[in-house]
Amino acid sequence: METVVRISPWARMIEPGRGGSFSPIGTFTITVQGYYYMITGLWPVLHPASFELVTGARADYWLVVLVGVTAFAVGIGLVWSERQRNVVPRTWLLAIVASAAFLVIDLWYVADVVIPRLYVLDAAAQFAFIGGALIGWRQTRH
Repeated sequence: METVVRISPWARMIEPGRGGSFSPIGTFTITVQGYYYMITGLWPVLHPASFELVTGARADYWLVVLVGVTAFAVGIGLVWSERQRNVVPRTWLLAIVASAAFLVIDLWYVADVVIPRLYVLDAAAQFAFIGGALIGWRQTRH
């Protein structure tokens, strides 16, 4: 007989013994980060004109598309893991490393005046994702 436990309003039903442990903050963070990556990853692919209007023109647009579809792929992985209630250490690692990479690139190239200061907002989101994932990872280890 399986027991189903409701942990919090943020959580769906959790089935003991499936996947990783549960963390309300971690679950929320993984979900938001995943959808954020999916939306921001598809935006330059589906509507280049509005993307360049907001972020500036690019000489090598293929590179924007490459980063976009890669972000989308990571987002799918994060959302899928959470939806399957299978957020395991490698999921946390992917979430943290992806955010750290975007954070460093954002700050480096804003400081070098290669990309607009608007990317500081993305850096702030990445910083929040790292914090939420670290809290979630820690809570699932205890």
